[in-house]
Amino acid sequence: VFALQDEIAAAVAQALRVAFAPSVHVSAIDPVAYDLYLRARAAAPDWLFSYDTNLLEACVAREPRLVQAWATLALSLAIEASEARRTVPSAVADLRLRARHAAERALELDPEAAHAHAAFEALAPVAGAFALRETHLRRALAAAPDDPFVLGRMSRWCDNVGRHRESLMHAARAMEVDPLLPVANGQYAGALQRIGRVAEGDAIEAAARDRWPDIDYLVLGALWAASLADDWPVVERLIADVRARGPRTPHVLDLVGQYEKRVHEGNAGAARYALSTLRRDLSATGTLALGAAAFASALGLTQEVYPLLLEASFDHLFQPGGRLLQNDGTGLFNLFSPGPCRGPGPWPLQRDIRFVQLCAKLGFCDYWVKSDMWPDCAEQLSDCYDFKEEVRRIVAAA
Repeated sequence: VFALQDEIAAAVAQALRVAFAPSVHVSAIDPVAYDLYLRARAAAPDWLFSYDTNLLEACVAREPRLVQAWATLALSLAIEASEARRTVPSAVADLRLRARHAAERALELDPEAAHAHAAFEALAPVAGAFALRETHLRRALAAAPDDPFVLGRMSRWCDNVGRHRESLMHAARAMEVDPLLPVANGQYAGALQRIGRVAEGDAIEAAARDRWPDIDYLVLGALWAASLADDWPVVERLIADVRARGPRTPHVLDLVGQYEKRVHEGNAGAARYALSTLRRDLSATGTLALGAAAFASALGLTQEVYPLLLEASFDHLFQPGGRLLQNDGTGLFNLFSPGPCRGPGPWPLQRDIRFVQLCAKLGFCDYWVKSDMWPDCAEQLSDCYDFKEEVRRIVAAA
């Protein structure tokens, strides 16, 4: 028996040694720098999986050998550059430069630094570079298959290309790995809602709001979903909860004020306002925010929205650093579900056959045909038109 115990202990020790192999650096790390890294990671990340870049930059300045800090800094800067509420081009260019430097430094120290690979995905062009972006994320996932942040980014990517069922798989795994991560809870709830498991998603979302009442993105997602469903009693209850808990950022208070107005005016007034905003933006800039367009379509203005979408130019999105309007972030998920939604598609924007033309303008069609990885709506639209055939026709004619 004792000999068997020794054999089992040796086998376990060997397995652990393989599973938790030492990192590239085996020398002692500056404890103050490591404390800065832990403090940066301790704060709850925002819904885009971005951390405190000031603490991370202080960390790598003090300890330039800490690969985890370089990689996390790279991802956080890349996310801020591509998706945060920042509009000054020079500031975006500076963020991108710092993100690339941090990612390259991380990969010099460890070629398998998962967050550095994810950073390069966030730095790639919004439109057209779909195969490249997915390659970066799959490298990150191969290097860290149980990292909740990599899983979360992969889940969000799948939403951006319309694969909600696959998105749910990654979101569920992130939730399993770290059920106490707020953004993982919010993402898992949204993924459930998008494939039609609405009651499950609502329950997880409600529990997350109770656990983390001060996290804005959890309540904003619930407000959006309830308003799209015309569930105004829920909207009023959520608004009252936000007001009671306070304080909130000016951005969140502004959004809550808009929802309060919609309680009285209903979605019809919101749709008219969204359409007027689209027309104004197209006249001023030549492009549109996809989120605003999808929102107006979801509220019944699909026929009015499509001429604007097909007139708009999205050429800048094919360039590094190109961004959508109105803080849309990458915004592409809005084409396949208008934000946190309740129930599976197809949504009104997709039901119109001009949806394929819009997707072609953004470079989706080439990606779908070459990869043979299709969005969920390819099946859901069978009663409306043959989505795959239309995509192939447009690609062949190009």
